[in-house]
Amino acid sequence: MSESLSVPAASGGRAAEPQAASVRLDPRPVLWTVEDVAEILHLQPAAVRALAYGRKVPGFRVGKRWLFRPEDVEAWLADRAASGRARTLFPVRSRGRPCSAAESEDE
Repeated sequence: MSESLSVPAASGGRAAEPQAASVRLDPRPVLWTVEDVAEILHLQPAAVRALAYGRKVPGFRVGKRWLFRPEDVEAWLADRAASGRARTLFPVRSRGRPCSAAESEDE
């Protein structure tokens, strides 16, 4: 005994074909977290949060979490590398210590 499937009239009488599952070839997540960016920049997550809060790294907040679009971060890194500012994320005092936010705005 075979079972028959009813086909809706709107489909033109043809049986619906199964949809192919979309396969994502890029293994990166759609959005990066603070930890992802920290790993790429070789920084602590707290430093990435400080950079994001100061608008030094392109990112946005969703609630309490900072999220980053991979293409924005990659473009930002490429721009910094092209302009020769790749190693100047934090302003440095003459003795090699990072300066405070107030001191860096004066420069």
